[in-house]
Amino acid sequence: MPLTALTDADVLADLQWRHTEDASFSSGLWTLAEVANYLTERQNAFNRSTGFVLARALAVAVDANSKATLPADWVSTHRVTYRSAAGRTFAVPRSDRFSDYMLSIGATIAPLAHDDHSGGTRVLELLPPLFPSGTLDLLYVSTLQALALNPLAPITFSVPFDFVPYIVYGAMSDMLAKSGRGQDLERARYCEQRFAEGIAVATLLQEGFA
Repeated sequence: MPLTALTDADVLADLQWRHTEDASFSSGLWTLAEVANYLTERQNAFNRSTGFVLARALAVAVDANSKATLPADWVSTHRVTYRSAAGRTFAVPRSDRFSDYMLSIGATIAPLAHDDHSGGTRVLELLPPLFPSGTLDLLYVSTLQALALNPLAPITFSVPFDFVPYIVYGAMSDMLAKSGRGQDLERARYCEQRFAEGIAVATLLQEGFA
């Protein structure tokens, strides 16, 4: 692998060679927009599974019900920090609204937990719900920049370059599984296995081969 960032223009040239296509995919089996969407969705799926690329949101407002609206590109929460009106910061672990926090109401000076899946779409709740003042700093898995396959305006992949080939295999699995003259389910299954291999390798790296 090259020690430089890879762009969707690099991948486009590779896909054209693999599938004997020209620059406009004139075979009619796929369109450039379709393949670009496959690559975008696979990059997002890889990041959703591995959390390799994280985004940050600072000073997210908390409303009167101790709820915060998560960013529009949010996929899953990695870390939450509560910053009180007095400027003190506290780490807030994950839990859910069904745990019993009422016994701690009189003793706690900061949220004991957060729940980002019970209160609605892109809503994070603080538990117990007694903290309408203050803000949140978030570290989260986000959707990544969409790829366009435009050689005149190349877009760099958001995931580390070592894993771009696995993203390409995932996209090729989608291409080869599509109904039509280009369908090849055996090759599609192989490509899907290579995509899964990339997720497994990334997971091992994050765990330190423990």
